[in-house]
Amino acid sequence: MKVGIRMTDNSELMNLIKVHLYLYKNVEIQDIYKLLFQSVFGAEHFLQDVDSAKTRLVEEWNQIQAEAQEPLQVPVSIDGSIVRVNLRRCKAEGIEVTDVWDVFYRSVPISNASKDEFDKVWQNFYQLCFGKIAPYVAHQVHLFGEEAKAKGFPARHHSAAYRNSNHPAYRVVLFSEIKSWLKQ
Repeated sequence: MKVGIRMTDNSELMNLIKVHLYLYKNVEIQDIYKLLFQSVFGAEHFLQDVDSAKTRLVEEWNQIQAEAQEPLQVPVSIDGSIVRVNLRRCKAEGIEVTDVWDVFYRSVPISNASKDEFDKVWQNFYQLCFGKIAPYVAHQVHLFGEEAKAKGFPARHHSAAYRNSNHPAYRVVLFSEIKSWLKQ
């Protein structure tokens, strides 16, 4: 089953990007790449070593402070089926780290998408920039995409500017896995 990667037009993609530009500071091309990568592939690259992934989650959990003012989840995919679940908000809600791990683990792998599918999504983003709809320089987006393509479209970290401004603490999960966490 493929979730998250349906793209009917670029306006849906731009709406997704606008959410992230509104919520976060210093969103660079690299951060949009990460967002789109997660929208296509989820977080499957995180579970190449299950024990290490679980240890990293627990260590991160122990270092963060609870924050009730941050959103519990932010969409990563256009259709809302894939989200970033915010660890600080989970902590504020009294959700246990073991529950976050279970949801994360059940959410991977999210899709069986191909690198070609990711390339199409990236090209849609490039078109938004080329048409001056997205606030990035099209030539820089093109170069970033070409470099990533030459390397096989690897997973990337957030940019330093994004990390320093937003202190991201989340896991990419299926929205269906956290529905019960949402207050009615």
